[in-house]
Amino acid sequence: DPFFDSIFQMNAPMIEKDVTLKSDDELIEIRPLPADGRPDDFTGAVGDFQLDAWNAPGQWQTGEPQQVRARITGSGNFTLLDAPGLVPADSWKQYPAKNEFTPRDNASFSGAKTFTFSAVPRKGGSQELSLAFSFFDPAIGAYKTLISPPKSIEVSGQDMKEEAPAPVTPAPGTPEKKPGTELVGQRPSPGPAGNLTPLVSRPAFPSLLATGGGLCLLGGILALARRRRENPQRIARAAMEKAAREARQLASQHAAAGDIPAFFAAARLAIQHRLGHQWDQPPQAITLADVASRLPADHPVTRFFQEADRHLYTSTTRPDELPRWRALLDEALASLTPSAR
Repeated sequence: DPFFDSIFQMNAPMIEKDVTLKSDDELIEIRPLPADGRPDDFTGAVGDFQLDAWNAPGQWQTGEPQQVRARITGSGNFTLLDAPGLVPADSWKQYPAKNEFTPRDNASFSGAKTFTFSAVPRKGGSQELSLAFSFFDPAIGAYKTLISPPKSIEVSGQDMKEEAPAPVTPAPGTPEKKPGTELVGQRPSPGPAGNLTPLVSRPAFPSLLATGGGLCLLGGILALARRRRENPQRIARAAMEKAAREARQLASQHAAAGDIPAFFAAARLAIQHRLGHQWDQPPQAITLADVASRLPADHPVTRFFQEADRHLYTSTTRPDELPRWRALLDEALASLTPSAR
């Protein structure tokens, strides 16, 4: 841990390096097991072994299995040491054994291996039973077969009939496959070997990382644009601008037609939409009194509302003044900025 390293090593500089340690070479000789004199029951055990003890029932019944226990001690390759066989072999049928190994050193080179297996006598009468196993003794460079002292047992019952060998049936020929009948999961040849290089060490990883960062940035920009597009204040301002623009266009149409009362009504509504958005009031409720209380008397909005009220309550109209009124309307709308509250 860097924190404890700094305490116990007093901030001593350390450099981590990969170091390969190698011992001096030594010449060893590996000899193969000799083929001459190899017993038939040899299973590969190499070492020095002894049959320490074994036990078998004294009374048997032909065809009835019973258990036999045997313990082999010594040193060597216990992994390849199989259970000893019953002698004579033709009088017994022996089943696979279970084994338990008890090591006597840390390397499990020496110890004791106990075998437990079932056997069935094939012949009745008085018999002598022994156990035998073979191994290779490297000390003398030869195979050894150890046979235990015989035990007398009594087997009751009739001799079992010899089991006839199972008839050998010829292997069926491989049917000819028709084109297009292969299963979907079959692969006629192995696929290409996979790449075991870590993802962070592959050349394409920086590109993938940059692509992922770009997608994250793009997602943030799109989310920001969506929030801005769905902003209630922005939506309300857009609606106001649209209503004011439509009222302004309608006022221009009435002015072109010479309809002065309709011109003032539409122009007043365009200004009211802007004022209503700025003052947070319903547009149609804004009157000259509201404008006069908030804006100076010489303000273009105040002067336009005064002209609109004067023409609303008088029948005297002068169409030649339309250009001046339209210019005053444009000045009033241009003056309505957010600072005109």
